[in-house]
Amino acid sequence: MEFNLSQILESTILLEGRLEDTKEKYPGNDELIDTLSEKDVSGNNKYLQWMAKQVIKLGYSVPQVVTAVRDFDSSKDRLKKQNFPLDINQYKTVEDFENTFSKLKRREAPSKRELKGLGELVYDGEDLFVVSPRNYEGSCKFGAGAKWCIKYERTDSHWNSYIKNNMFFFAVSKNLPSDDPNMKIAIQKSLSDGSNTYWDMPDTSSKTPQNPEITPEVLSVIDNYFIEAKKKIFHRLLEDMVNGVKSTLTFDNIMKVKELANDGQLYKLLSNDITVLNQSSYGSNVNLFKYALERLGDKNMLKLLKSDYDKMVKLLSNDKILSFVDNSTSREEKLELANNLKGHLKTVSPNIRAKIQKWGMTDEDWEKYNTQSSYVFLADDDTGEISGEIYKVDKFEPKSYDIISELKLKLRYKDGISLFGIMTGKDELDEYLGDDVPNDVLSKFKKMKIASS
Repeated sequence: MEFNLSQILESTILLEGRLEDTKEKYPGNDELIDTLSEKDVSGNNKYLQWMAKQVIKLGYSVPQVVTAVRDFDSSKDRLKKQNFPLDINQYKTVEDFENTFSKLKRREAPSKRELKGLGELVYDGEDLFVVSPRNYEGSCKFGAGAKWCIKYERTDSHWNSYIKNNMFFFAVSKNLPSDDPNMKIAIQKSLSDGSNTYWDMPDTSSKTPQNPEITPEVLSVIDNYFIEAKKKIFHRLLEDMVNGVKSTLTFDNIMKVKELANDGQLYKLLSNDITVLNQSSYGSNVNLFKYALERLGDKNMLKLLKSDYDKMVKLLSNDKILSFVDNSTSREEKLELANNLKGHLKTVSPNIRAKIQKWGMTDEDWEKYNTQSSYVFLADDDTGEISGEIYKVDKFEPKSYDIISELKLKLRYKDGISLFGIMTGKDELDEYLGDDVPNDVLSKFKKMKIASS
């Protein structure tokens, strides 16, 4: 664009001249007039005297006047087409203009030039048109006049937050007046399930369209557009996840692309960071580990977990993953796991540590473990009579240590009672758990005192 000093000087002189003229006409209102000047959308105080008259002389509020001027300036083409005055001074009051504005019969869908780089025209019908804003700038342009947070002019943070999980469509009536709350409806469509939330201009939400012009036909067009647009968005997201873009490896993103990804892609994106298997999302009833296991199978899941032992040991804090590894591995595989994970024993919780130690038992210890069982109980020191129940314990099961701690606690309140343990053949006293053990049965085994009252 050619630099034209004369035009700049003329524009500046015009701006300052109109400002001074208005202050001179309405003395004592300099601060108010400065405010109105800042809000004059013409950029050169073209509407300033009219605005000042409406506020100072006729008593309209500043927001009323600013809205009227903004609507007037943005509607010149429509006013011209319908033979309404194009000189704002021909509208004696704000109400005068509002009455005229409400009579404007049609709004036109934005042109290709107006849409360029800002949005897509999704639908253009007899009663309304629908635009999908492409970015924050498009949201501000096509959402003008509404109170939606995604088009706040001061910050794009709301737009950036919402657009992660939603796509937006602005349905604009060609017939309703500008002050009708349903003249523009923002349709928030969830990327995860395609559900719609409708927002009117004052920013009140609904699960059904507030404007009857949003017909099933319109919604069908939007749905078809959404399906195709969503594919493009999710294909790009899937590509980033498979390529290991760290910021994309989240539970929510996997939920978006899980049906789009083939099994090989699912395996690859999970292998970029297997700790994602332990992630979740508020309100989701999907267990990612279970879902991936069903898709990939036991063999591939084990291969995936063993691809990074440093991260695998963290995943074992998930009971479902720990149980899967324990139940789906052979004796030889358990020994291999124990050998690769033994360097992490100091950094894991007692239950994981016990499980890893169990996996790493020698053949001799393994055989002994599988032929013996241990039980604990409280009994009278003199008579040997059991006080309460008998409990089965396992040195590799954390809950067994909880049982022993609870029994020791009971000793504080009982005199002449001690905690005993016995070793039997495999599961030999299981039939008496939660019941009385006959003395003749108990006498067959050697008791070992563990703690006294």
